[in-house]
Amino acid sequence: MASGRKDPWAEYFDRLNRQLVNFDGRLRKVERQLADIRGDSRFQAESQAIEETGKESYSTDKRKVWGWSLIAVAILLFIDPLGITYFFYPLNRFLMFTLIIAGIVLLVKSSSGKPAAEEKPEPVRTSRAAAKSAPKMLKGPAKAQKSFEEDIGKKWLPRIGIISIVLGIAFFVIYAIQNRWIGPTGQVALGVIAGIAVIAAGEFFDRKGYHNYAMTLAGGGFAIIYFAMFAAYRFYGLLPLTADVIALTAVIAGAVFFSIRYDSAIIAAEAFFLGYIVPLLTSSVNTFFLIYAVALTAGLTFLTTYKNWKTLGAAGIVAMYVTHLLWIGNYSGSRKDIMHLIFIAIYLAMFTVMAFRFKESAKERIDSLVSSRNVIGATLIVTYLMLFLLDFSKAAIIITPLLLLLLTVLFMVLKFRWSFFAIGSILLTYLVHWSWLDRNLGPSTLLVNFLALMAYFLLFNAMLFLSYDKKSTAENVIGMLANSAAYYFINMAAILEIADGYKGIFTAGLSIFYLIGAYISYGKKISPYFNTSLVLCFGYLALAVPLQFNEAYVSISWAALTLILVILAFRLKENIIRISSSVLGAITLARLIFYDSWALSSFNASSIFDSTRLFSFLAAIIIFYAISGLYYRNRDKFANFENSTVAYVTAAYSIAATALTTVIMWLEIWDLGASINEKKLWTSLAFVIQAILILGFGFMRQIRLFRLLGLILFGLAIFKVFIYDLSNLETGFRIISFIVLGVLALAGAFLYNKYKDYL
Repeated sequence: MASGRKDPWAEYFDRLNRQLVNFDGRLRKVERQLADIRGDSRFQAESQAIEETGKESYSTDKRKVWGWSLIAVAILLFIDPLGITYFFYPLNRFLMFTLIIAGIVLLVKSSSGKPAAEEKPEPVRTSRAAAKSAPKMLKGPAKAQKSFEEDIGKKWLPRIGIISIVLGIAFFVIYAIQNRWIGPTGQVALGVIAGIAVIAAGEFFDRKGYHNYAMTLAGGGFAIIYFAMFAAYRFYGLLPLTADVIALTAVIAGAVFFSIRYDSAIIAAEAFFLGYIVPLLTSSVNTFFLIYAVALTAGLTFLTTYKNWKTLGAAGIVAMYVTHLLWIGNYSGSRKDIMHLIFIAIYLAMFTVMAFRFKESAKERIDSLVSSRNVIGATLIVTYLMLFLLDFSKAAIIITPLLLLLLTVLFMVLKFRWSFFAIGSILLTYLVHWSWLDRNLGPSTLLVNFLALMAYFLLFNAMLFLSYDKKSTAENVIGMLANSAAYYFINMAAILEIADGYKGIFTAGLSIFYLIGAYISYGKKISPYFNTSLVLCFGYLALAVPLQFNEAYVSISWAALTLILVILAFRLKENIIRISSSVLGAITLARLIFYDSWALSSFNASSIFDSTRLFSFLAAIIIFYAISGLYYRNRDKFANFENSTVAYVTAAYSIAATALTTVIMWLEIWDLGASINEKKLWTSLAFVIQAILILGFGFMRQIRLFRLLGLILFGLAIFKVFIYDLSNLETGFRIISFIVLGVLALAGAFLYNKYKDYL
């Protein structure tokens, strides 16, 4: 190899080495950039954590909510404007102190903002170590671990100190009042001044960055001013009622302003709680205070929408309805029902708008208890329940709001696909209407009742049909069944009471309605509605016959309906129709055996058409055998027919028809006007003849089931002849019985030997 020429492998490794050096330089540059970025983001994250920790919202701690709530209840027990707790003395005092202590404990245990521990940012590293430490830095700053000693010194001692000072000042004021150092005017003035001072202190601490302390002080300050003004009217009479209400409203408005400024739902809750107890200034809630509460709730609705404080909005809904109940319990004016309806309509509109304005994620809509859907649903339920407070002697006062509520639910269901709203509305609408009908049922209300129920019925059916969704099929079908049942039974209650002769016609008309519904559903290819409508159609048709016609035609019509349903099941290939036909067939069989067998007329040779029992049994026997034949003829349409449920259904119809034949022969023979020996003989002969006919049919059509049925009947005949006839029949009849049995038994044996290849 020439000395001036490099080895190819050496040149290759030189190029590879230069590329690796270049790649290493680029990697170091990326490491430096990554370290710079990680250092800046860490500093920003730490700064943001330190800045935001001091302004943590009170609304995240439920213990503070409960703490202030328990203290507020204790204050109400102490004031007791209605004098209710007087009858529970001294338990009321014990309960008051227990609530105060529990509230203080919850406030002390509530969490407060924890400022992040200050950390000196690490110097930016540009080496490979910086890249290795980058994943750790991505996790953000580690939370400072505070020791038990720090918790006591920094958190518990300040709170205990503040509570002790507040209690000490309260005891001093009580002591001063007891010793008459301070008069009524001075007490009120002192309360107002103290409240303003506490609010000012809260403002001071907020500017210093102690946001949690600021909210606590501001809320307490407004509470002090409120109760000072409350006492000015309630205990001392220093202000007239109107002036005191205006003053209290101003206090509430100030608290709302501070709640928005501090972004504190707790202060807002305190403010509106104080507002809702304003009506307790007097012994009763009049219309003025109800309107005041409505205005207060309108403000709460706006604030809830603006700040998305959903829990506060839900609490306002409860408070408004409680205030309304207090008002309606004290109001005795002539237009009570009209005003009641106007107010509950206002509440429904106001709370629905508030719920629609909630800002919530898809997960919150499903998981949150205070979601827009749940709030609207609860408001609708309460509105329905409020209708029970109306005067039920006036039809228009009941039916008009029911129709308006139904239209409201119709809008909700169609717009948001809340199908379960329809089920609740169906139950509550018919329940309210039934309460009205129960008190006013009579000839004069029959037409109004029918028209109102028809309106509910049609609107609910339209709602369920238009809101069809595969995801809500179960709710819609349940709604259809509930609507149908409620409409039918309430109407039937009125018809049975007043117009008994029309119950069958009404039931048949309902059957026609569902037949039309099935036709429409079939055209729209809505299978669940089609199946449900068809089942209801034939169900009502089956009910219409016994309600309107003679009982002799009931079993015949039911058997015919069973056959029609089976034919439809084969044509439409719907299992629900097949199941319905089997249920109706079982009901028909039970009626024939347990009712028609003794209630209908036996065979009458002089008047064939009066033999209603024979015709009913014959019709059912023919139809059941025909249904069994249909199933057997179409067995190829079913997978694995021999081991399927359909095979058992086929056998059940054949067995039922055979059993009915045996029963009707036995019944008709024993109702003949013959001697007892003749009846026993003819019974044995009938069993044997039926057995050989069934057995012969089984061999002719090569159907094992009929061969087995024939053998069973032979066994029944043999048992009767050898056990019963041997000791109970006279000699001549006994001879005939044994000879006929023997001949036919030999005939059966011959069939088995001749057609043994078909077994």
